[in-house]
Amino acid sequence: MPRRKRILEKLPIAPPPPPREPTAAEIAAAEANDQRLLEYLKWKLGPVLGELKKRYKRFCRNLYVCLDISSVLEQIRF
Repeated sequence: MPRRKRILEKLPIAPPPPPREPTAAEIAAAEANDQRLLEYLKWKLGPVLGELKKRYKRFCRNLYVCLDISSVLEQIRF
């Protein structure tokens, strides 16, 4: 005689766990990494940007002043 299947009750779907908040050490490490990456990019792309500045006036202006990106960056930072 075959065994009868169990009838399981329907359970509600559990809500997702809240996102993990980064610790102060993780935030400091991320900021240090960002600064290191910026310095590396400035060093690596410096000659290319120098050539562009010689040829095109568009690259002579400061990006933060031209596009007002500073306000957007302030909103992104936590």
